Amino acid sequence: MPKKSRGLESLVVLSMRMSEAIEVEDRKYRLTTYEKCFIGTEAVQWLLETKAVDSIAEAVAVGNQMLRSGLLHHVLNEHPFKNSFLFYRFHLDPQDVPLMGSSGGSHSSGAYVAGVHGEFVRMQRLGGELHPH
Repeated sequence: MPKKSRGLESLVVLSMRMSEAIEVEDRKYRLTTYEKCFIGTEAVQWLLETKAVDSIAEAVAVGNQMLRSGLLHHVLNEHPFKNSFLFYRFHLDPQDVPLMGSSGGSHSSGAYVAGVHGEFVRMQRLGGELHPH
């Protein structure tokens, strides 16, 4: 049975944990290098292994919640989150949050995205205090 929809804080924490656990690196596809990205299938696998979700369908749904919340995006902004060999990036800077299918860096709800970014930074700081390296 799928878990209920997650709130923003839960998504921020989950995306932070995921960004520290899965391989985020430069990747090549058809002679193009995409910097600092991860593969959708690896994110789905991590969500399943950590028991953050109960199924692939739920992992994809959570990934799309993260995408809609501005926490991650497809490297070319052409796809929603999928359990596929597609490249995605985590977002830390609200100025860089693009809309899917757009080439620009602006977002129609800048205040919302800035709020997501602020929450992300707040949770990073809290995580650093709770788990010093």
